[in-house]
Amino acid sequence: MNNESKQKYIDGLKVYHKKLESLIQQSYNVDTEYLEVLSWGYHTTAIYIKSNKAKEYLLKLADWSKKKEKAILKDVDLSNRLRDTIPTPIYIKTLSDNYICRFEDKIVRLSHYISGLAPLDMNFDILGQMVAVLKKIHSFPAMPGNVLLHGDLTPHNILVSFGKIVAVMDFEMSFIGPREWDIARTAFFSWNYMKDTSFERVAQFILKKYEDGSIDADLIYKYTVKNAQKHLESIEKHQNNYERQTDWERDYLFAKSQLKRI
Repeated sequence: MNNESKQKYIDGLKVYHKKLESLIQQSYNVDTEYLEVLSWGYHTTAIYIKSNKAKEYLLKLADWSKKKEKAILKDVDLSNRLRDTIPTPIYIKTLSDNYICRFEDKIVRLSHYISGLAPLDMNFDILGQMVAVLKKIHSFPAMPGNVLLHGDLTPHNILVSFGKIVAVMDFEMSFIGPREWDIARTAFFSWNYMKDTSFERVAQFILKKYEDGSIDADLIYKYTVKNAQKHLESIEKHQNNYERQTDWERDYLFAKSQLKRI
């Protein structure tokens, strides 16, 4: 990218941010003093916002679709309903009394900022806390033989501060189903961020912490393989989203290796 192209990109970004700040003011009556992109995924961007009153917020922008809007509203609803049981984000309503609004082709939701980091250097202490969170979610009444599942309780969907989980996020994939699905997904994606540890050790640790002899270990293994396969397919599918080919190759080879190691 030459200097002219860089300047054009920067100018375009400034205009975009000004439009976003205007939307935040009009929709939430929050005057932005500072904003910074914290993370971005295939479909969602997280932005830190500090208001002129020194209050901190987290704004999420997601590609709009009817399916995505429904999933986000489910996330907000479950975050509200589970807050007395586990730590969840506090979402803020717009001036028109809605939890979401639109910005160009994006869905916007705003929550109070929670200070913490995703535990991408996982350990068994944090994993034990994640199992405790799963048990609390699974305790909510559901259909006979099935329970309420988080659906995606991975290190990327929790925040940790001083060794404690301070936020459980992203219930978009939540559904009613077998506990083994949640356990398998948490086990696999946590294991991906644990060094020099076998999957068997992680799985046995979770089963011991969950303390329920009726859990089907064979079903956990089946769901783990399924999650590993889908993860590998997702990396293959989103190759063009990577800025550098070497980053994609690293993730692809790691995912392929983990599938073989299960």
